Amino acid sequence: MKTRLLVLATILSLCSQVVPAQAATLKLTVSTYLTVTFDSSIKYAGKDCTKIKFNYKGKAGLSYPAQVEFIGIYTPGGDEVALQEIKIGDTYGLGQGGDPINGAKLLEICKTSTTQLADPDCDPEFEAEFGDECEYEETIAVKPGKYYVQASVVQIRPSYLSKESKKVNITIGK
Repeated sequence: MKTRLLVLATILSLCSQVVPAQAATLKLTVSTYLTVTFDSSIKYAGKDCTKIKFNYKGKAGLSYPAQVEFIGIYTPGGDEVALQEIKIGDTYGLGQGGDPINGAKLLEICKTSTTQLADPDCDPEFEAEFGDECEYEETIAVKPGKYYVQASVVQIRPSYLSKESKKVNITIGK
């Protein structure tokens, strides 16, 4: 009886020390220009849309629009289903950049296609007041399944540069 109690106490002691499993973090690296990390567990959790948080760290000294960073989700065939731009700084003083060197971005994906503004800065009411219109675009439906994520950097000055990270496979669950 004492032996059984000792074994049971040992098992309970060991079980109480088990740390809950954490979701794995995936990392994309584009040379020394950009590092992106994100959670490997992407699920809709019963909703039509979900937002994926990407943390990024860019290289200091390079800024938008001379350099633009991208994070994309692609089908196994290479078709883009979602893309997020990172616009660090403001090289030409046009007020178009403004993202910090280190930060986070959200990338929304949906099971069904939706219509959204092509330029998120466009105000439909303001444009209509002056007889103009904002452009809209149809988003692609991202069904649960296998995809890959890739980051890229495009620089136009002082010399042209285009680099990509390795492809990281992900599964988007229900």
